[in-house]
Amino acid sequence: MVLITGSIFGQTTNEATNTLNNKSLSLGFQAGFTTGVGFSLKKTFASGKYSLSTTITPPFFRYGKITFSSLGLTGYYNIKNSDRARLFSYLSVATFYRDKLVRSGCVYYENYTPEVCTYSYKVDAKLNMGVGLGFEISVYDVAFQLMLGYRVNTGTLQTPSTKLSIEAGITYYLK
Repeated sequence: MVLITGSIFGQTTNEATNTLNNKSLSLGFQAGFTTGVGFSLKKTFASGKYSLSTTITPPFFRYGKITFSSLGLTGYYNIKNSDRARLFSYLSVATFYRDKLVRSGCVYYENYTPEVCTYSYKVDAKLNMGVGLGFEISVYDVAFQLMLGYRVNTGTLQTPSTKLSIEAGITYYLK
């Protein structure tokens, strides 16, 4: 990661108007354990040092139950900027929700081959928090993000745990 960002920040272009430093609003898609999964809206503030992004996936329903939904909020602190790249740190929180179908119990009959099982839905809600470093590379108005960090997972169907986390995104800068 150090070698990649060092070579990227060593390059400059003459296009002063179409650089990451002049971009402030973007739409895109984010996928990560701590940033959330879904469509994202990112705003970079006037100072150029701070950005805020929200990620949302509307609920998907099947048989009246929510199969998946996600909501995330990420704050960025831009450490180093160039015309086409950005090195940043991030702090994020995301929620994931679904009604998970679980098998409760099965009854086996001696002369009857198929088993009779009962199923029920259990709520699987997770709250993940993360912190880490990332970089963003821009080609014209499209930017690619890759983040590596550390996350804390909490959930209704699991015990809290800490793990390494990788996040990725693609955005289109509107202005």
